[in-house]
Amino acid sequence: MNNLIEFYNNHHFLFLLSVIVFFIIYISKYSKKEYVTIPITNSEDYIDDTKIKNGSVVKIKYILTNHIITIKIVDGTKSDLIGEAEIKRINKKNPLAISLINKQIGDIVKFKIEENSPEFNYVEILDIDFIYVEDNIKINHEMDVNQININSNNNEIMEQLIDGNFIIRMEENNPLTSKDDLIQLLQYWVDQTGGPKENLGYPIGDYDNFGKTPWIYISLNNEYYFINADTNKKGVIEFLENHKNQNPWIIVANRNGVFNKVTNNKDGNSIKYLYFYAIVGRQNEIII
Repeated sequence: MNNLIEFYNNHHFLFLLSVIVFFIIYISKYSKKEYVTIPITNSEDYIDDTKIKNGSVVKIKYILTNHIITIKIVDGTKSDLIGEAEIKRINKKNPLAISLINKQIGDIVKFKIEENSPEFNYVEILDIDFIYVEDNIKINHEMDVNQININSNNNEIMEQLIDGNFIIRMEENNPLTSKDDLIQLLQYWVDQTGGPKENLGYPIGDYDNFGKTPWIYISLNNEYYFINADTNKKGVIEFLENHKNQNPWIIVANRNGVFNKVTNNKDGNSIKYLYFYAIVGRQNEIII
């Protein structure tokens, strides 16, 4: 005991220093403890928005063309306006939607436009937003992209039919329903892409990713027609000029002899770069 007291008297400074160091280390470890908040996964308010699901709003970029679009995976096809941004809606059964489900930001996914196609398209996921509060969405029930009566004085409607340099792709079951609708849409697209003297090689649709795909549908007198995505501005301008001259729309023979190609050239010849067809071929030339 005396030896211990003597040791303390001779080395009390070292003893005190050791106590201080021990106390500092203890406090340091205690302050670094992490408290993790575990989400309540069975709560209706909890939404895992790290992965794409039905209802997700997704910004994607096509790898080959760097074209960026924002889409929403849905059950139907109504048009959504979220803030000021137009959101393209694609059905959850669409090949692109199927490929995106359960993917995350930064993933690169591949998909086929058609099941039998040997080629794949590649897109990168740039952003995901799962909108689950209905009040955050302004749904426009009257402006279905494919079921509107286009008014040339209403640029707000026209703008919703154009996405960048492309006309928005239509569905066969929701066609335009008059010649005037088609003419006004094509004229607006020409004006929005630099007018009749610029960018004459622009296609009306996303040809790089969708190829020679029907892009615009129109129903006239219960007969259906379509214009392919690779139709370009030069062909559209000629078609519009002919229409201004009140030339009739005629179904003529295509290169294979099938009477399904639409033209309005005065001489009845087809218009170069205009790929406008009747879904059902005719027996001979006929005015629409």
